[in-house]
Amino acid sequence: MRWGRFAAAPNDDTAFSYVLLNGKPLFLRGVLDQSFNPEGIYTAPSDEFLKRDIILAKRAGFNMLRIHIKADEPRKLYWADRLGILVQADIPCTYLLTERARQHFERTLRDQIERDFNHPSLIIWTIFNEEWGIGSLPGTERSHRVDWVLQMVQLARQLDPTRLIHDNSGWSHLETDLNSFHWYGRDVDAFRTHYQQINAREVGLGKSWNYIDGRVSRGEPFINNEFSYLAAGDGDGDWSWGNLMVVNALRSLDKLVGYTYTELTDIEWEHNGVYNYDRSPKEFGYDFWADGMTVADLFAEDFLVIDVPAIKYAKRGERVQVPVCFSHFSGRWSDKRLYLHYRLDWLDARGKCPSREGGASTCKRHASLSPHHADHAGTQLA
Repeated sequence: MRWGRFAAAPNDDTAFSYVLLNGKPLFLRGVLDQSFNPEGIYTAPSDEFLKRDIILAKRAGFNMLRIHIKADEPRKLYWADRLGILVQADIPCTYLLTERARQHFERTLRDQIERDFNHPSLIIWTIFNEEWGIGSLPGTERSHRVDWVLQMVQLARQLDPTRLIHDNSGWSHLETDLNSFHWYGRDVDAFRTHYQQINAREVGLGKSWNYIDGRVSRGEPFINNEFSYLAAGDGDGDWSWGNLMVVNALRSLDKLVGYTYTELTDIEWEHNGVYNYDRSPKEFGYDFWADGMTVADLFAEDFLVIDVPAIKYAKRGERVQVPVCFSHFSGRWSDKRLYLHYRLDWLDARGKCPSREGGASTCKRHASLSPHHADHAGTQLA
């Protein structure tokens, strides 16, 4: 990986921005990495173990690790540099704040940045997870905490002026280089509808959504920094199809320039990993569908968005329109026209599974094409 300065760059209409790598827009396809392991919890059993985790993340289609609330072992960052994956590094923080906790936090921030700033894979310092630096104190009681968060943001900028600084991951933004949000849940249709409205009206220069203390967006990149169809404590559940629908919803947002799936592996109390806790592969149920789709296709650079509710109830004879969006970031698509081939499979009243293939539908690309979502087509299913 070539060393480059990372920055936010305004889009053509200056309403929102991308994250840049070596001057080029980059879509962050991240995964939350708590970096736990069943043999030692926080301490990795071997150098090979650290290397393998990064290989597994890349194999699943991710280009970034968000190392979560942990100053990880230097060898982890070494292998990130060598194998070519980006790193968003959280500063370990606590929700219960005391004067002693603040002192420990500041010392950790200083030591972690001093130790790790020279790793070219590192692109973002996340100062606080969610609003742990502020807490949930109401009104005037939290003013001193807001001031302290701003002090820590400024300190991080002084210690490392070359990286993006992320104040509170998820919400309650004050001064940040990323406008991030978190989402977990089973109601994917409500999420899709709600965030399409936010994407259309609430994101961009001068908007106050997701900001507090009277602040507004300066056009910071709009990203998701945690999401999953499963959440902590949910146990086993429908990992694959639920998350497919969430990724469909996320990739339909044309201003969204990155996401972080939760998470790389299962841990003691969370079962939403791409891999099991022992790093063995999971069964996703995609094998029979879409010519053998894999989890790497789900988190790929290029993704075909089926922009529909998770379940659509249609009456007999009703014509259903299915909008399709081609979300692409690989840079491999330069033709003026794209072609959509589709196959419809369904279960009939006799329990049989007929199939119908559609003719090629053409979709013309927009004249001024950004590296983001640009190509749309629609097809009607009788």
